[in-house]
Amino acid sequence: MEQLVHLLDAQQNAPPLPPPPKLSTANRRFLGLLCHPDEYTYQQVAALMNVKLSTVHTFRSRLFVRFGVKSKLGLVQLGKSWGLG
Repeated sequence: MEQLVHLLDAQQNAPPLPPPPKLSTANRRFLGLLCHPDEYTYQQVAALMNVKLSTVHTFRSRLFVRFGVKSKLGLVQLGKSWGLG
């Protein structure tokens, strides 16, 4: 229990994240779908966006580099912090 209180205190004292960056409509939609409560797979995101799976992988790769994240979870956490999903 003490660890949980410590973690919550650390989270509350963390510096605020920067505002969301300017994203293209496609990138914003991609991130919004990744952050959706239904936890869409990349294949489902491609179908919902009406693009090829390779296009979704390109969105993902470029956003990984742009935001310095290494996983889908990292993108989802950023997107949710910006109010997406």
